[in-house]
Amino acid sequence: MTLIAEDLLLLLLDDGSGKPVVDSTKLPRAVAGAVILELAMSGVVTVAQDGEDVKKGRLAVRGPRPDEPILQEAVAAIDGALTWFQANALQGMRLETVEAPEERFAHHRSTTDRRLVADPTAPPLWGRFHDLADNSVVLADREGNRLQDYSQVGRERRTGYHWYGTWPQALLQRDAPAWRARMATAEAPITLRRASGPLYGYHASMAGAVPAAAAPVSATGLDRHGAGFRRLIWF
Repeated sequence: MTLIAEDLLLLLLDDGSGKPVVDSTKLPRAVAGAVILELAMSGVVTVAQDGEDVKKGRLAVRGPRPDEPILQEAVAAIDGALTWFQANALQGMRLETVEAPEERFAHHRSTTDRRLVADPTAPPLWGRFHDLADNSVVLADREGNRLQDYSQVGRERRTGYHWYGTWPQALLQRDAPAWRARMATAEAPITLRRASGPLYGYHASMAGAVPAAAAPVSATGLDRHGAGFRRLIWF
C-alpha cells in the first residue's frame, strides 16, 4: 500500500537532488499530518465528539493497530512518548511562586517571582524544553545562552515564561494505564490535545514520523527543540 505521506514526499522532494522544494522546516510537520490523516482513514485515530469520555475536539488513538509498518511505528511512538515522560519526570522539586517587589518588563508586569525548592511530597515536574542528547532541561536567557540552573534565569524570564510544569501528569495517571492495558480491545482511547494556537510551548505540533525507539523528546511535545512524530503527543 502506498501511503499518503510517501506520495507527499515524492511531490515535495526534488527528483534530482532529493532536497525539499518547500521550506524544510515545514516538511516534517506536513509529513506527520499525512500520517495522522492515514491513521484517521484507517480508524486508528478519531476526533472526539460530544458525549464521549474524551474532551470534544481532541484526537483519540483507539485501535485496532494498523497493519502498515510506518503506521505501526507512529502508534508505537505514542507509547514511546509516554515512557519518556515517565522516565524523565523531575521528582522532589516544587515550583514555588512568592511575592516580590513590582517590576515592569517589556512584555509584562510582575509582582511575584518563582523558584525551585526541594519538596519530597511535590508532584513530578517536567521541563518545557529538554536536550535531545541527554534529556536535561534546557534553560536559556533572551540572548539564547543556555543556563545550567533555574536560579540563573532572570526574573523577567522566570515570571514571563513557564520553564517547568505538571502538564502530562493527569494523562499519565489516568488515561495512559488504561490505554496500555486495553489497547487490544480499543476500549480505552488515549487523547491528544487539539492542535490549535501556537505550534510551540505546550500546544501540539506535528513533525515527521519516526520510530518510538528515538525516545528523547521535548517535554512540550511540541516545540522547536524536539523532533519527530512523537512531538504531536502532548496531553
